[in-house]
Amino acid sequence: MKIGIISDIHEDITSLKKAFEILFTQNCQKIICLGDVVGTAFYRNDFEDTKNANACLSMLKKHCETILLGNHDNFHIQKLPEGNQFFDFPSTWYELSQQEQENLANKNLWLYHTDYLTNLNQKDIEYLNSCSNHKIEAPILYSHYVLPDLSGDSPVYYKKYNEIQKHFDWMKSENCTLGFVGHEHPKTAKQITEDGHFVEIPWETTIEIQTSSVIVCPAICEKKGDKQGLLIFDSKENTLIAKKLI
Repeated sequence: MKIGIISDIHEDITSLKKAFEILFTQNCQKIICLGDVVGTAFYRNDFEDTKNANACLSMLKKHCETILLGNHDNFHIQKLPEGNQFFDFPSTWYELSQQEQENLANKNLWLYHTDYLTNLNQKDIEYLNSCSNHKIEAPILYSHYVLPDLSGDSPVYYKKYNEIQKHFDWMKSENCTLGFVGHEHPKTAKQITEDGHFVEIPWETTIEIQTSSVIVCPAICEKKGDKQGLLIFDSKENTLIAKKLI
């Protein structure tokens, strides 16, 4: 089965349409979205005039089997993060002032006060509230990011096996040998293997997944300095290709 994997749309409807054109051309039988459907900071995007949270979510709901929540999604629907093992969010987190959040976070969390407001309607918010930040379909575990920061709320990006050993342990406990995550907006897809290797996956090059791995998916949204793209995993052949958005 060909599985299309996309992440970090951040309301960029123009780029999302390009992504689906690629996925349809590649005959993907299943499409998974790894989160951050909405939320974009005013100082970081190149698509201010075309951003559209409602249109992005509608398109994803139509074509994706699964939509996961990311850190920006949680903020905009006021949902406390799941699977966070480094910060204890108080139940009143979204009732706190910006200054109170900054004091508690002590620079250990992303805060989202620079995000534009979204055009999500009530049904959109209810739908996203029903979503999770991970899905297990052994032998694959899909999540927005990795343990100990499953929702992606820390400003730290992990690059070594020992930093995400908890994630590999969780994968193993669920009989999973492959994890797909988003969140980082890498310049190209990345592979972290259980035996400690860190590999950048070249664009438009098919690779075989030969060992237990976490794969970091490129972002869909257009942002200064980032490359845009998606992943296609062939579960029968156990091969992966990172496709650029053009």
